[in-house]
Amino acid sequence: MNHNSEWQFAGGTLDKVLLEAMLDALPADITLVDELDTVRYYNQPDSRVFSRQPEILGRKVQDCHSVKTIPKVNRIISDFRQKKRREVTFWIIYHRNSVRIKYLPLYDKTGIYKGCIEFTQKMPCFRLSAIWRTLKIGLRVLRLKRGSSLNRVGKNSRINVDKGQTD
Repeated sequence: MNHNSEWQFAGGTLDKVLLEAMLDALPADITLVDELDTVRYYNQPDSRVFSRQPEILGRKVQDCHSVKTIPKVNRIISDFRQKKRREVTFWIIYHRNSVRIKYLPLYDKTGIYKGCIEFTQKMPCFRLSAIWRTLKIGLRVLRLKRGSSLNRVGKNSRINVDKGQTD
């Protein structure tokens, strides 16, 4: 491809250099997974929440997650393919930072699934109170359903804000 090639979009024209600069300037980590579950791209902002190495490019997204989380990854992708969800959001505390992880499906103009984006962003600490409030509500629901206690949730627990479920 010619380095100066431009692409015309509905919202304007971009070349590769400008597009890459724009994606890297965003205050978030972005990872793109294609319709075959293959990691195709990640941006390189000044500060990442989770490190990314070039070796992940071309790998199946399932191979980039722990064995414990693979069923969740597969369920999210399956739901996106079937258009059961338009997004999935998790809030976690990671290295004392409040972090939002959002997954968004990608479809072409005809509605065919083309992959998904993982959008990870450190959030200001004022969000911690909202996360804790949501976590407590989720824990009350779990306690009522399972008879469990509040100390079942660890310091790196995740909460699925969409359904109020903890992992």
